[in-house]
Amino acid sequence: MSDSPMATTSKLSDTTPAGRVNGKVIAVTGAASGIGRATAHLLALEGASVVLVDITDEDGEKEADAIRSAGGDAIYVSGDVTSPTAWQRVVEQVRNRYGRLDVLVNNAGGGQPADLESETPDNWRKVVGLSLDAAFYGTRAFLPLLKENPAGGLIINTSSYAGSQGTSMFVSYSCAKAGLQMLSRLISVHAIERGYPVRCNTVSPGITATPKVLANTEGHFDPDVHKTSTAVKVGLMGPRAVGQCEDVANAVLFLASDEARQVNGAIVAVDGGAGAL
Repeated sequence: MSDSPMATTSKLSDTTPAGRVNGKVIAVTGAASGIGRATAHLLALEGASVVLVDITDEDGEKEADAIRSAGGDAIYVSGDVTSPTAWQRVVEQVRNRYGRLDVLVNNAGGGQPADLESETPDNWRKVVGLSLDAAFYGTRAFLPLLKENPAGGLIINTSSYAGSQGTSMFVSYSCAKAGLQMLSRLISVHAIERGYPVRCNTVSPGITATPKVLANTEGHFDPDVHKTSTAVKVGLMGPRAVGQCEDVANAVLFLASDEARQVNGAIVAVDGGAGAL
């Protein structure tokens, strides 16, 4: 095995479907690429009707077509998740097509490297808008439909290792993901206190080989970009330092399945152990 952190591989085509989310209607944001794409395909493979939400229309339509060509049920809905108005249109299309929603996966996010002194107000607002505000808007928009679901509704938010450990070179991203973890907890508490049949859980990936990460590092993770403690952890973890999109998708699948019906307010780390170091 290569010593490169990118050496690990995982393919959905190697998965034997078990119907773990048969009949569920699941919306996934940021579904045109990366973790969102892998999640949408795996959920469809396991029997869900998947609503792919993104702003990259050509790629989003292509992924929905690929799921349908493989025998799954999927639609693509164009929507800017940082816009409350756009979320209302997404909800309307889901209600018209399926009449309900079982699971909302707030996956969209991202950020550019910048420390406390180099961060700009524009970039801060952009990153927080995509990684935190979007989940708040999506939750608010879909909560009425989730509350109506006789079987109960579920929200899964994609946070990050950076949200609990912090990464000094990604100050806005770390702060946004930390806020997302608290938002997830408060969604669970809000629903419990009011008797809503809605749960909320979080997946917390470490460094993951998304197209954006691969493009930024030319296929090789550069610890110098992340500096200090993160670089040390990468060196200690070796091949486990970088996970695959399918690793995160598998965690989402578990949380979305009935196997996790007693899991609420939890953060599931998919970081190879980085959070334990």
